[in-house]
Amino acid sequence: MDLADQLSRGLAEIKSGKAWNAATGTFSTQKLKMDWTKPVAVAWQKRLMQKEKQDFCTYEESMGEDKSWLESA
Repeated sequence: MDLADQLSRGLAEIKSGKAWNAATGTFSTQKLKMDWTKPVAVAWQKRLMQKEKQDFCTYEESMGEDKSWLESA
């Protein structure tokens, strides 16, 4: 199942109304099936890692061959 499918499952679960308590005006995830969140979280972590790698490569390219900045860290 791809990420869009997982997000659709999550939205459907929220729209089901199982989590909303009209009497108290609160929302609780305890009654929801939350298994769709794991693939979303994994995809988000991969995205963050890619961004960090890209930022590092950009920084490294801007510093050129001079690695003296590494020694001062």
